[in-house]
Amino acid sequence: MLRGKVFSKATAYAGILGNALLLVFEAILAFVPAFLNVGLVIAGGGGLAIMIWYLLVGRRLLRISVRGW
Repeated sequence: MLRGKVFSKATAYAGILGNALLLVFEAILAFVPAFLNVGLVIAGGGGLAIMIWYLLVGRRLLRISVRGW
């Protein structure tokens, strides 16, 4: 997505950031359950980034369907 011309760089970075934060949350939950509150804050940020990513991808796909490439 970063190298392609279909989606913007912001879309790609939102997806990377969101998935990375959710991966960190999973690692915290699995290996350091005492830091659950910290993990939940990180997961909240990751979830927000993923929602933004979904909106950006959806908007671009709608534009492609209407106008073409």
